[in-house]
Amino acid sequence: MTPGQGSFDESPARRTLWLLHQQAGQNTRRTKAEARRTVAGQTGAEEPTEEQQLRACEAQTRRRWEVQALSSVYEAVSACAAEHASRARPVLDEAAKARAARIAVAEVQKHHATWSMAQLRFEVHRALGVMTPAADEDGIITDLAKLAVSGRAGTGVVQVAPVPDSTDVSILGVRASDGGSIYRAPHEERFVTLPHLDTEEKILADAKRAVPQLVSEAAVRAAVAKTDLNAEQAEAVVQMLTSTTMTAGPGLD
Repeated sequence: MTPGQGSFDESPARRTLWLLHQQAGQNTRRTKAEARRTVAGQTGAEEPTEEQQLRACEAQTRRRWEVQALSSVYEAVSACAAEHASRARPVLDEAAKARAARIAVAEVQKHHATWSMAQLRFEVHRALGVMTPAADEDGIITDLAKLAVSGRAGTGVVQVAPVPDSTDVSILGVRASDGGSIYRAPHEERFVTLPHLDTEEKILADAKRAVPQLVSEAAVRAAVAKTDLNAEQAEAVVQMLTSTTMTAGPGLD
């Protein structure tokens, strides 16, 4: 490069940069007509109606509100986590274990006449609530379920099926899943509370209470013969109307 011809590495003057900026803005700038026809970032061939403008405004406002709402979720979750982390976890002492066992037994008995260990474990899990991540959840549930049927938690639970073996055969082999004998079907143990058995006994006693027979069997059979009942239905009507107990049924008369 000869002197006087300049250098290619010279920076452009400030005025040159300003002129280039102005030209770029003019080339990319929308006209006023285009700006009026722009709705939700899209430029149409005609100017939008007031209804279209209103819908576009509503959509923009909704998007802005959603972004603000989502941005506050992290702060709320962080605050909640910090609050719960600072709280002292309740200690699962012997009294708390017995209380959880009683709650679980009451709930499982409410839904089942007799129940299995698996059904009890489900209610134990509900009674305990959320445990710490480091806790042996399965082990705690197993221990509390065994406590509930052991008679040491004040639950009044008794096993009603199967009939216990007269001889301990567990030495011949047990299952790892439930600790039962390999000569027994898995999870066949059924439990019930003593108050529930008392209620059942009372219902059966009331059902067997004697009552006077108000109509003769011959009169009932003559009446049902005039109906379109089948043989089984007719016999059921005869038993109900001629029963000498509060509740008619096999073994109650």
